Amino acid sequence: MAGVKSTMPQAQLVFDRFYVMKIINEAVDKVHRNDARQNETLKKTRYIWLKNPQNLTAKQCKKLEPEK
Repeated sequence: MAGVKSTMPQAQLVFDRFYVMKIINEAVDKVHRNDARQNETLKKTRYIWLKNPQNLTAKQCKKLEPEK
């Protein structure tokens, strides 16, 4: 970004939403993988966390409930 501003001061920076979301999703995935290694209850819940809460099945909701 600094290079663009110094060489082309009139240019407008534009960020592609696809690539921004790709970077965010990769970061979330990395954190989840690390957490799942440390906590057995998080295994096989990766896609449940990414899903819209209103679209979860009863089984998926139960899996997200904290253990008592």
